[in-house]
Amino acid sequence: MKRIVFTMMMLALLLYAGESQYAEKWSGRSKLEINYGHILGDEPFPYHPTQKEYYKALLKGAASSLDVQVVTEDGIPIKDAIVRGGFKGPEFKENDIVGFNKRTDSQGNVHLEGNCGGEIFFYATKEGWYDSCGMDLVFISPYGRALQDGKWHPYGMKHELVLRPIRKQVRMYGPDVNFSKRIPRNGEPIGLDLFACDWVAPYGKGETADLFLQHDIKENEEEKLETLTFSFPNPGDGIYRRHSFRRSTYMEDYNASEDSSKYEKKMVFYRKSKYSLITSGWGVGEKEENLVSQNDIGDDDFLVLRTRTRQDENGNVISCHYTKIINQICFAKNSFMLSWLTNPTANDTNLEHDTHSRYALYEAREEAQHKAELEQTQRDLASLANRFLGALENGKLDDFKACFLIRTMPQNEHVCKWFSQMSPKFTSGEIEAKIEPKFFFSEGRVRIFAIVPVRIWQKGHPEKYEIKPLFLVHEIYHPWSVMINFENINDRLNSLDGKMPLGYDDLYPRFEEYARTQVQQASAAETVRKDEDPAIQKADSVKQADDEKDSFVATGERAAAVTAAVKHFLLVLKDGQKDKAVSAYGSVSKEQADTVDKWLAKAIPFFKSGKVESAVEPIVWISGDAAIIPIRQWRPARPDIYEIEPTCLVRREGKWRLLPELENPDSPVNALDETTARTFSRLLEKFNEFKAERKREMH
Repeated sequence: MKRIVFTMMMLALLLYAGESQYAEKWSGRSKLEINYGHILGDEPFPYHPTQKEYYKALLKGAASSLDVQVVTEDGIPIKDAIVRGGFKGPEFKENDIVGFNKRTDSQGNVHLEGNCGGEIFFYATKEGWYDSCGMDLVFISPYGRALQDGKWHPYGMKHELVLRPIRKQVRMYGPDVNFSKRIPRNGEPIGLDLFACDWVAPYGKGETADLFLQHDIKENEEEKLETLTFSFPNPGDGIYRRHSFRRSTYMEDYNASEDSSKYEKKMVFYRKSKYSLITSGWGVGEKEENLVSQNDIGDDDFLVLRTRTRQDENGNVISCHYTKIINQICFAKNSFMLSWLTNPTANDTNLEHDTHSRYALYEAREEAQHKAELEQTQRDLASLANRFLGALENGKLDDFKACFLIRTMPQNEHVCKWFSQMSPKFTSGEIEAKIEPKFFFSEGRVRIFAIVPVRIWQKGHPEKYEIKPLFLVHEIYHPWSVMINFENINDRLNSLDGKMPLGYDDLYPRFEEYARTQVQQASAAETVRKDEDPAIQKADSVKQADDEKDSFVATGERAAAVTAAVKHFLLVLKDGQKDKAVSAYGSVSKEQADTVDKWLAKAIPFFKSGKVESAVEPIVWISGDAAIIPIRQWRPARPDIYEIEPTCLVRREGKWRLLPELENPDSPVNALDETTARTFSRLLEKFNEFKAERKREMH
């Protein structure tokens, strides 16, 4: 018995030692390649496939199996993480990849098994966490082939992926990509402004030297030594070096150290090269430079800097800024390249940068300019809208016409006719109006569309009002002007080209939401005022109950916006345009994106084949930010036999977006709040009544 136990222990040790000897190679900053075809050391290679077996694996692939565990930095298993990747096809079918997308169990484990041509890649993700590094398992190398009995070996080996949590990301200063410039002078410390992303004067536009960089070159006939010295202007400034965390896509520390003893006042990086004579081929007789050693940072390390330090009389830090240098420091001859991220908040040690944005100084200046332009646009819109209302109230036709860009006689007649009908109501005080403080306009560099909300009420009843849109346009070489028919943007009198009305598709839902909110607030205030009168309260409740029976059936602009969104979605499905179909859902989580991908993978071939046709029914139910529109589907041969299915949408950021589970709003994947879920329940009741009615018609 003891001999059996001892034998088992020795086998386990040998197996563990064998697994631990496989060669690992980092490729880039976040990709680990484990070469199963080459074992480190002098151990004999254990796999000897026949040529026939090897060629069969190349042509048809071979079986592979592995277990993956997703854990935290402390080794705690992570449940519900997604392990993504694929089994790469045989060597002659490199693009043939069988993908997988599996969720970890309560112990953070998933099992992966499939056929591959010698390589598997995978990584782990979870919302609220940084992705793990990618791992490539390569079973073939020039040194051997890890193939035995039709399986790639080791078969069933366990791998660990590490996720790091997203804590508090901050937007940081830094060059757009890299600071890549020539070093102005060798042998002299040159100041670098980390906020301005430039050398300080007289060599650049920087104003404050956060650090000094000095480049020196020493060379003779045989070798060359280049050095780059980091030094700092203030007491308390400094730099230290840290190893990167290569098992995650976020590789640096979350926070810089506040321990002053860690910061070095000076740090020197070097590159040492040897010269050799070219004896053949191109450049024969010339010297060739070969790098033999260096100590600059690469993918394995990063640097942390403390700059602009101010100390009190006792040497305690009062104020400072922290920076990290995350990419290689490249310096050769006079060329120089560096990339950094600086926390703009004084004394904030946070180094966790926002991975989607970088805050360079020129961007800040552009944002300030952009903000000033937007404010000027708002002033221009307010001025035009006030002139428009002032001309109506004062009965001045010429001033009124000056608000428009009139080019044709029909346009002039329309403006004059509208003025003659409406101006007397304004001049007499029968109708009063004022512009709202909220404007809607395209906020890009080219602002050509705008809607100014106008509040209108009957004389003596300001609490009962409507909010109407005033459509404005900014044409080339002309200032802002009111559209000829500002009540109907699609009127041919407005002389808009085919694409211009689309500019209002983004603005009108936002205006509509604002108007609805304002009117609801006024209605709520009126309800509070009437609460003391039981008779009025009872009459209002009866009226509200009657109104709610049909209030969900939408018409006008709101219904048109929903219908247009769904028609566009059906069109891109039929054309097989997956990217445009995905954009119809708007911003979704990773779990929701998986649901959308699975649905589209089934739906696009279904619609594209033409075996089934579909159309939008002419009815829309809307309540708040929720909407349902029915879709009719039938086979071309039998249009009299059809199915009616719901398509559910929500309004986000002024646009109607499809739910990830577009036919089932109750699905937890949609992540609806309780109020919206209740709204969809009421809308589904209307849809089911409609569907039942259509079924009766069909039979």
